[in-house]
Amino acid sequence: MPLSEILDRWAHKRPSEILSHEGQCCEHAKSWFLAMAHSALVVGEEPHEPAWIAQRYVWGPSKWPLHWCEAMTAESMDCGALAALSRFVLEQRGVSVCPVELVERYSVDDGAHWSALWAAEGRRVDWSAGGLTYHEAVGLLNAGSLQVWDSTRSIWRAPSETQGYGSIAAIRCWAHRESPVAWGDNQILSGSWCELA
Repeated sequence: MPLSEILDRWAHKRPSEILSHEGQCCEHAKSWFLAMAHSALVVGEEPHEPAWIAQRYVWGPSKWPLHWCEAMTAESMDCGALAALSRFVLEQRGVSVCPVELVERYSVDDGAHWSALWAAEGRRVDWSAGGLTYHEAVGLLNAGSLQVWDSTRSIWRAPSETQGYGSIAAIRCWAHRESPVAWGDNQILSGSWCELA
């Protein structure tokens, strides 16, 4: 399936958000999560690399909509939930962040495997088609430049990752600004897909 068709299909997608119930259950869960984030900081570790989140949760299907009190007791989380947790922690540390969406290249067999995993949990996969996969990450903003933290893999993603297995075919960020942000040689307008060479 051509990338342009995938981008049209996923134009309606929006970054995942963890919601709060009325009352105190979700506020208590947020406080607990922040305490856990603080205790997970290692001396010498960069505070803008919350790698412990991917170690805390197994990657897998999340129940959507997802609330904070449910997130804290979940055993598995998908990329959207992991990215939302990472954004929250970084925002609380005063880091300027934004949601980032990626389209990555994987095999059709990978998509079939993931569909089976999600189906076993009663969920359907609407994020993988024809070897292209929707993925969520976290953008760190600094003076009009973007860095991309992949909270699922606990790695920084580079704009040069455009070829091969797991490479990035397109990126979209939600920087809430009118002027584009720079990611390598790419100028990305907030809310618009940018195809990578």
